Amino acid sequence: MPCKARGLHVDIAQRLAADVVESRSQFLPSMRELAHRYEVSLPTMWKAVQLLKEEGLIEVA
Repeated sequence: MPCKARGLHVDIAQRLAADVVESRSQFLPSMRELAHRYEVSLPTMWKAVQLLKEEGLIEVA
């Protein structure tokens, strides 16, 4: 269960980071596809992706 004090986007970012490492793919699906896959809103997914971008784990074009 997500920790509400941290925010759902932090939990989603951790899951997404693990999935990125596991898949070794060069490209992520669209934000809409990711939001659907993780069952979250687009704004929540956007925040999660921004966290990974700030940490240098992904690049956003």
